[in-house]
Amino acid sequence: SNEMMLRYLLTIGATTFRITCFYTDLFNGLFGTAFTLFYSCYPILHNPLPFPVCERTDPNINKCLKSAIQDSLPLLINGLPEYGISPIEPIVIPEWTVPAKPPLDYNQIHKNWIIHHFAKSTIEETQIALNDTQFFLVLIGDGSEIIGHLEYQYDNAFIDGMDVSSKGYFTYTYYGLKYELHFNGTIQSDIIVVTDCKMRFISMEKFVNKFESNDTLKAQKLTDYYNSNAQYIVANDKEGYEKTYANAFKNIANNVLSKLAYKKLFGS
Repeated sequence: SNEMMLRYLLTIGATTFRITCFYTDLFNGLFGTAFTLFYSCYPILHNPLPFPVCERTDPNINKCLKSAIQDSLPLLINGLPEYGISPIEPIVIPEWTVPAKPPLDYNQIHKNWIIHHFAKSTIEETQIALNDTQFFLVLIGDGSEIIGHLEYQYDNAFIDGMDVSSKGYFTYTYYGLKYELHFNGTIQSDIIVVTDCKMRFISMEKFVNKFESNDTLKAQKLTDYYNSNAQYIVANDKEGYEKTYANAFKNIANNVLSKLAYKKLFGS
């Protein structure tokens, strides 16, 4: 029967199995089902990855991993649908409120936050420790130009005695942002599951802001003030920014790693 043939060919190899998956259902007249099954065979059989693999026994694994991550980022920007990996950019954060804190004595409500170009970072250093059950990775990256777009709403907001309460659009750019990411995870059923991520801003060359609103005077005041005090504004709630970004990077890491076999990534 077709079922017996499928079971037999499963032992021959991934290529034969993929073809058999297709034709078994095709013979039953279910082309659509066959097409779906064709793609489902990939993660089950752990087919070759489209980017470099680093053996965990390699004494130079950190050097290998630095290069492998750098090479994989352009491939992952738009996702790898054949592996079930969705695009890693743009980063989307639905909502985040920066709590009132002097000198900005008003809540900064931000929604529909869209961030571009973290995936174009230069990977400067990686340090990894892993075994059969635990995963730990430190990554240092340098983003030459990170751009964020979001909707803002500031109520009861005053700057230098001027009422700047308004809502509209806020665009910012980090130039020369050097950052550090710490990923912790476990190995479950041959899959790395990232359970925690922490981020630290190391340095930033420049932080440029632009506000747009129907009230152009208020938007210009916000733009001028935020640009004149950019480094201080970031430092004032640095921990909040780091936590928000870290949570996004945790989700991105799990989006990718949940579709790739641990032993295929780092060897048996």
